Amino acid sequence: MGAPLGFFVNNTILGLLSYFGMPVIVYYAYNAACLPIAIWIFHTKRPREVVAVKSKGKGCKVFWNSLKCWLDWVPIMIPWFAAKFIGNFVLEDGFPLLFNTFNCPKVPIIGGPESEDHLIPFDLYTSLIWFPCMAAGDTISRRVPQYLDVTSKRKCFLYLSLGIFLSVAGEALDFLLLALVTALAAFIANFGNGFIYGLSAKFIDWGIAEEHRYAAYNLWCFVGDAGGYAGQGQLSVWLADQVCEGRHFTWVCQLGRLLL
Repeated sequence: MGAPLGFFVNNTILGLLSYFGMPVIVYYAYNAACLPIAIWIFHTKRPREVVAVKSKGKGCKVFWNSLKCWLDWVPIMIPWFAAKFIGNFVLEDGFPLLFNTFNCPKVPIIGGPESEDHLIPFDLYTSLIWFPCMAAGDTISRRVPQYLDVTSKRKCFLYLSLGIFLSVAGEALDFLLLALVTALAAFIANFGNGFIYGLSAKFIDWGIAEEHRYAAYNLWCFVGDAGGYAGQGQLSVWLADQVCEGRHFTWVCQLGRLLL
């Protein structure tokens, strides 16, 4: 829950303070101050006991040795790679999609995208509604796999399919251009992403031979980063354009403010 909690502090607490006049430099000062504290925590809480493992450590040599035996673990990981790519794509695409659709200083919180009543500032919408929903979805879902059985291929397929479905369904709800539904979409999409994350980590620990886990984790993370890169790229702008196609309103999808 560390990552979503960090998002929550930066985007909700500091975001709210920023709305009331907090200088932007505080974001940088706060995060810079957190780094040495985080380093100290990692150093003091790291495992002290040296445990012999088959992989004989970590590094390029271990990774390369696992790649030589790729048939032993890569085919098993392909569905998990695909799920990680999709989850990270949706995670990263949520931000440009939000800012390219609700692209005005105010948001119609009640009613359809054409509504010009019940408006709230965009900064308050993101800090008090959208970002908390995002953080809650990711935080809660990461703990769910602890209670699930990953020793069955059938169950793993169902769980992984559920995570992918939630990620895609959450993204799809953004097409409705409803502020409260978009916040719900952030919860659902990030629940799917966090669920995939926790489920994949548990599966790798159980289903991948110990000597190949280091490579499996690294390649899994790399595929996820590729998905995140795609989600922040030009494709995200194209998706926002599709959402707003033929639907341009005073406070939503304002034509002159689209980042095309």
